[in-house]
Amino acid sequence: MAKIRITYTKTKKLSYISSQDMILVFSRAFERAQMPVAINKDLEADIVLSDPALIGIDSTCDICDVNLKENYETGYIIKCLNSVLPNGIVVLSVEPLNISSKPIDEAMYAVVYEIVPEYAKLGQMNNKEFADLRMWYKNKLQEYMSKPELNVLVKSSTRNERINIKPAIIDYEIQLNDGITVTVSNKTDYIFSPYYIMDGFLEYIDSSMPYTIRKVKVLYR
Repeated sequence: MAKIRITYTKTKKLSYISSQDMILVFSRAFERAQMPVAINKDLEADIVLSDPALIGIDSTCDICDVNLKENYETGYIIKCLNSVLPNGIVVLSVEPLNISSKPIDEAMYAVVYEIVPEYAKLGQMNNKEFADLRMWYKNKLQEYMSKPELNVLVKSSTRNERINIKPAIIDYEIQLNDGITVTVSNKTDYIFSPYYIMDGFLEYIDSSMPYTIRKVKVLYR
């Protein structure tokens, strides 16, 4: 048996599939590549994802651990998988692991998201208007993120409640492109969504701003 850790992208339409479907995609890809996956105690393919899929968010850093029945060279695994995986999923790297290594869902401790405003979608502006908007946006974002509490309205099918998301935020940095990278702990009693950050911020400024979100890094020990 051989244990490997795969880092891969998940973009385009594939960003909308669930964690269970993602496991199925990899299981079928290994089958088509003729590299059989070991079966776990639940009689399912022994594939472990780093964290639950957040629907609709592109990722350049998703990770999964796979137990294979046999050893294969990492370059061969990458080549074979990328030849059979659907458009939107690309294997970036494969790392061999000790069979006793802690699974990625236990080893990870944080996720880094990049949130970027899309000024172009706001319509045409002259240079001064654009410069003023950028300065206002950056100042307000810094002001909001510096607050001691970030109480965000979270809606579910059963109830609405306000959650203070500040304890989940390990670090953040506002970038030169006015985007913000936010490092978020996964050790919370709820599934953190990066949309919570912008939901709270847009409520704070009482305005709207189109933006994109990408998952750019998974941190683990």
